[in-house]
Amino acid sequence: MKKECKASVTVFAALMLMLVAQFMFTLLEGARIKELGKIATMQSDSQIESVLAQYCNPLADNYNILTYDMGNADGKLDLEETTSLLEEISARNNAYEGGTALKKYTNLLRLDLAETDYSEYTLITDCNGKVYESLVASYMKETLPMQVVDELYDNYLEADKINRENKYSDSKIDDAKKALENAKTDGESPKSRTVNSKINFNKTSKKINSDETSSTSTEKTEDKKISQENLNNDDTFDSVKESQAKGVLSLVLPKGAKVSENTLSDKNRVSKRTLNKGLNPKTPETEVYNKVLYQQYLSKYMSCYSEKNSNHLLKYELEYILCGKTKDSDNLKDTVTRLLAIREAANMAYIYTDAKKVAEASALATTIAGASVNPVVIEAVKTGLIASWAYCESILDVRALLSGDKIPLMKTQLTWTSDLKAISSILSGTAKAKSCETGMDYKNYLGTLILLESIEKSAYRAMDLQEATIRNTKGYENFKMDNCACSITINSDYQYHYLFLNFVSMVEHGREANHIKRASSYSYITKPPE
Repeated sequence: MKKECKASVTVFAALMLMLVAQFMFTLLEGARIKELGKIATMQSDSQIESVLAQYCNPLADNYNILTYDMGNADGKLDLEETTSLLEEISARNNAYEGGTALKKYTNLLRLDLAETDYSEYTLITDCNGKVYESLVASYMKETLPMQVVDELYDNYLEADKINRENKYSDSKIDDAKKALENAKTDGESPKSRTVNSKINFNKTSKKINSDETSSTSTEKTEDKKISQENLNNDDTFDSVKESQAKGVLSLVLPKGAKVSENTLSDKNRVSKRTLNKGLNPKTPETEVYNKVLYQQYLSKYMSCYSEKNSNHLLKYELEYILCGKTKDSDNLKDTVTRLLAIREAANMAYIYTDAKKVAEASALATTIAGASVNPVVIEAVKTGLIASWAYCESILDVRALLSGDKIPLMKTQLTWTSDLKAISSILSGTAKAKSCETGMDYKNYLGTLILLESIEKSAYRAMDLQEATIRNTKGYENFKMDNCACSITINSDYQYHYLFLNFVSMVEHGREANHIKRASSYSYITKPPE
């Protein structure tokens, strides 16, 4: 007779089975939590990238600047609106689409966004213009060959050296005129002044009888006559001073040239108002060539006298960035004055390197003031002549630049145009300097002058213009540059509930929410290579 076998589980085996099951559930929950951490990271990155993908379209379309507009319809900085957008994106990512309730609540990798805040955001107007410079430089790196950047950087260094080492001053001409006046006064007696003035004003006068005068005294009188005529030969200085009094635009612009009178509102400009500040903004890392890249960006997107843009409020935008006046004509006038100054410094520096030109100026100075027999007067007149010559050549240079020609930073014998003895006629005419294919055009000179300015001034003025342009777009009437973020760092707090650990008796409070925190950043500014 067979005996029946009855299955049985001992208490020990039951306990071991329970422990093994709880161990397995713990391993499964650990793997799940690790995967939830990865998903939290991906969702944080996805959220911030999704938000910043909604960049300001008009700014991107007109100027190729990518920024996220954090302003509301009233033009005020509104972080809550951005936070709501982040939460909306997170909700969409975790949305439950159909299926049974069991599927909904047993989703192994479900995360809910509990809270979002900001640890950092940088606005385009932060850090005294350096953020703006870095942002546009990042874009230009992708479009401008490095060889071109090297050449432009060399031009900038040369212009900066000229600007620092050579200072032109009209006072040299005034000093020359004063020296001549003093020489006239000191070299004549009251009687000789009367006689000589008659000789000067009456070129066809009768011969003076010499019955009561010896032949020796006659020769002395003739010598005085020659000396006085030489001392009065300062037409060059008078011509320069008269031309300066006429106004610089009348000297360099072609007759009948029309000058824009467009005006930028002086109210509520970026460069004038109190700006919003970012939260813990980061000053961008910069490269040596950032200045050149920034300058090339301005040259590419901003208009000027030689290249106007009908879609922009001001016609002379580069001139505005350089000078900051609200009226086009005022900016053009100030720009030409600055352009004339850098050309005068460069031309004067060149003259002193050309022995032939220095000798020519010295010879003419001796002719004009040599009768005073005073080397100090002769030297003053010589210096004044060189300054006048540099000024005359510079007028020709600016005329050429405004006509679309190219002028080198430093002249040579081949590129020099003016004649020392023809300064008066040159200034009163319409002649212009020789064009040089290897030189710089008007826009290049403006870019160089802008590089010599502080980045804070030029960047904020550039943003003045861009803001004015965007405000002409429908729906962006209250647009503000200082609402635009270039980089954002968010802190996201996700919550989830235990799933497998609910079956583990050793874990208390298993049904309470648990949290995973992640920080995620995004920036439109490309970091320089290490």
